Amino acid sequence: MTDLRITYRALVNDLSAKTFNPASPIEDLADEHPVVKAFVDQRSQSPKGSETTRLPRSKVVVYNLHSGRHRALTWHDRDNDVVWLLAISWHESGARRDAYPYFKSLDESDILLPTESDYELLDRFRQAQGRAIPADIGRIAAEIGKSKLAEAESQPGIEVAFDLGGILTGQIVVAESDLGDGFVRRRYSVEIDMPPNESGVVPAGDAWYMLVFPALLPRRAEVHQYGWRISQSLVAVDYDDIDEVWP
Repeated sequence: MTDLRITYRALVNDLSAKTFNPASPIEDLADEHPVVKAFVDQRSQSPKGSETTRLPRSKVVVYNLHSGRHRALTWHDRDNDVVWLLAISWHESGARRDAYPYFKSLDESDILLPTESDYELLDRFRQAQGRAIPADIGRIAAEIGKSKLAEAESQPGIEVAFDLGGILTGQIVVAESDLGDGFVRRRYSVEIDMPPNESGVVPAGDAWYMLVFPALLPRRAEVHQYGWRISQSLVAVDYDDIDEVWP
């Protein structure tokens, strides 16, 4: 589910919507502002538009949104699975505050893109809906990871299932082979089923990978040692380790 959000700066400065709770669904504003309605109608169908504006500073790819004589800029933040409504203004070529020069001036001043506070409000919005954010997934993985890993190590070759808060499910399996001279090779395979369950979502991108997989693998495993396997049905890592076995 790709969220539609508006930055706090655009909410207050461009729409003068000072009484709107920025943690509320943006659809609550759609009936009050035609630009917001156009944003909801169009970007809920496709996170991108057909016409872009080149920004002078940030260089991110932003799309123009038309609503009568109003213009707006939107940005699809794929890593966080959200489309931001960044700025709104009146379009009148040659006017002192025509939309497009205004948008570029905001970017030059580094106040166009969403701030850390905007992302905190996005997280609050998702939590209010009972949906997960990466930190939640990481915390749950840390709580169960050690016990699930120990269970898999005690049963070589047997898949051990895990459930991360009803949001993500997966399995760990540890395969062992005797190398002789008191050494054993262990291959740790952790698979997470995709897509997430209906009871929760995780953002697009790989932010949550780095919170979940280390919690389900031995502490000595490092990210650069992972063998990644990514498809439409799963995200998985394999990790090979050689351990000395004492008699």
